[in-house]
Amino acid sequence: MGAWGEAVFENDVAEDWVDQLASSGTVHFLTRPLRTVIKAGPGEVLEADQCAEALAAAETLAAGMGFPCGGLPDAVTSWLSEKQFTPGPKHIDLARQAVERIGTESELKDLWSGDVAWKASINRLLKKLGNKPKPLSKPTRDKRVTKQQKSSKSEGAAGVPLKTIRQIAKRRGGLAMIEGKPFHLGLENPTLKELTAVAACEPLRHLERISLTGRTVTDRGLLCIAQLRNLNQVELEKTNISNAGIVCLKLLPKLDDLRIEKAAIDDESLKAIAEFNALTELRLFHVPITDAGLKYLSKITSLKTLVIFDSGVTAAALRRLERKLGCHIRSDCLR
Repeated sequence: MGAWGEAVFENDVAEDWVDQLASSGTVHFLTRPLRTVIKAGPGEVLEADQCAEALAAAETLAAGMGFPCGGLPDAVTSWLSEKQFTPGPKHIDLARQAVERIGTESELKDLWSGDVAWKASINRLLKKLGNKPKPLSKPTRDKRVTKQQKSSKSEGAAGVPLKTIRQIAKRRGGLAMIEGKPFHLGLENPTLKELTAVAACEPLRHLERISLTGRTVTDRGLLCIAQLRNLNQVELEKTNISNAGIVCLKLLPKLDDLRIEKAAIDDESLKAIAEFNALTELRLFHVPITDAGLKYLSKITSLKTLVIFDSGVTAAALRRLERKLGCHIRSDCLR
């Protein structure tokens, strides 16, 4: 676990957990790490990563009670607002038990042994969980903002405006529009902050195609992109993604065209891709996949075109797959 401070959200495990909560998290997802900590048997080691997720969940519940911590991620605030979630007594008791256990017997406690600030943060969290939840207040509207939203819906006044995305696209690539709606976005070496903005732009909910190039594109960036549920074509070239990033693309129900070039993925990614039910075209270049991975692809009955170059697959395996699926296959090993 990489940490840059003693606060609950100042580590990469908590950051990743918040990303997942924001993209597809439910109340069950929120309480799951708390249950994991509580269900651990006597003497069982509570690993640091488990504890970091549980503390993030507990702080989220405390924020839902009306007691947010300093540095609470915007994504947590947005999730609580969207769900209008106020924790009940069972949720609060669950969080309190988990935090108490982490503070007394856990790998995370040992890592922060002797750190007064960390212990103080645990005590503050327990104190908040011991309070009575504050009633939800009705959100107030700034009439000036509301008026602006009505006059500029096409600019995505709710969330990140389309104007911001146009500026990003101008620096990084380009944005194609059809009949006033975003159609194709191409970005070279986008930052995670820029991809987060893309995911938060309401007009991009209409986006159908996206092309991302460069080592700055990571699994966390793909998790952002996976929030654009209307995407049907994704192209990834020379990125820094892994098998975990490919799994995120399962959130795209309309994805029918996927192109990946030069990425650190292997047969495990093909196992995930096999669950992309709408996929009709798959193009893979310079990726270390093998014949074992091709067996997963035999499950994609919708596949019409498969292109594989510079990989570890054999001609025999490709021909068997071609006969089974009846799809068109192009590969350097079939020449």
